[in-house]
Amino acid sequence: MVDTATDFISRDNLLQSISKMPDRISIDALMDEIIFLYKVEAALKKSQKGEGIPVEAFREKVRSWAKSK
Repeated sequence: MVDTATDFISRDNLLQSISKMPDRISIDALMDEIIFLYKVEAALKKSQKGEGIPVEAFREKVRSWAKSK
């Protein structure tokens, strides 16, 4: 089932991002950018709906990632 709130990305954001890319880019880099944009938009939409994790919990996760390096 498609969740229209999170399963799509904005064409305008995608075009803006692509316009900032070099004239030649690998398919892998292009797909990475598309996936990144999707994840950012999905996270912002969840945040606007009050979903997700609190900022302090996120900061603690980041600190734990830094400690594990």
